[in-house]
Amino acid sequence: MDAAGAPPQRICVSCLRANPPDARFCNGCGAALAPTSVPGAGSEPPPLASATGTAGSGWTGAPGSPPSATEGGRTPEVPPDLARDRERTATGILLTMIGFALAWIPYVDYLGALLAVIGAILLVLGRRGYSDDHRYFVVRGAGVYLLAAIANVVLALSIAAALADDASTTTTLSQLGSTINGQIEAYLIGAAVVGMLAALAHVLMVFGLANDGTRRILWAAFLAQGLVFAVILLVAFPLISSAISQSTSGTTFNAAPVTQLETTVLYYGLLGVIPSALFFWAYWRVRESLPET
Repeated sequence: MDAAGAPPQRICVSCLRANPPDARFCNGCGAALAPTSVPGAGSEPPPLASATGTAGSGWTGAPGSPPSATEGGRTPEVPPDLARDRERTATGILLTMIGFALAWIPYVDYLGALLAVIGAILLVLGRRGYSDDHRYFVVRGAGVYLLAAIANVVLALSIAAALADDASTTTTLSQLGSTINGQIEAYLIGAAVVGMLAALAHVLMVFGLANDGTRRILWAAFLAQGLVFAVILLVAFPLISSAISQSTSGTTFNAAPVTQLETTVLYYGLLGVIPSALFFWAYWRVRESLPET
């Protein structure tokens, strides 16, 4: 007991949070608490946790991945609601990983986006399975994800409306070509903003579960996504604009320049494999560090 006569608090080796002396699981991250010994009863109290693990132990795991604690010679059972939330988190990370694996493949990327959305929903539903730090970042990541989704819908509707309006007012094919080029440029800029919001959401969704090394990979993926959009805007768009201008320069539409450009545009789109691979790697590292349920 301390100076006031109260039993000592139990320190969680995962998040270093102080818990009531009779607690079996951490109130912050849900990890099982190591049993304590009563001073004066013939045994020493367990050492306090350090920043990287339990004093005197070899454990150096990341936050959210505590070592197994035994109580009375057996591993304490994880409460059902905690196990459910952790299972949701693990499944959500797995689905998002599959989404990353499909994100750079043309046409199949729509399926990958759907799986990523489902994974994000599961991460939000399972946020109580881990620390307050994780919950903080998940909620904010979900907010950014929702903002990106709303912005994407607004962008698509506004571009469609602008194209329909311009098509009804243009009188020549060349004017229509100029209008299409302007709308494509606006769409690519808007898509880049939406894409960066989605990338930021992916960083935040698992940021609270990641160690320092994994966090660096997450930010590298975010920056790589920005570089891909920059290449598309600075290099690919001028090629698209030139092809459309050539196709609409005469009195009839000439599809040959646009058709010849399809392969080139596809190659630029494949640059997305770089940020997708980095995100996949980071999420895999996070999932591997999760405690077993």
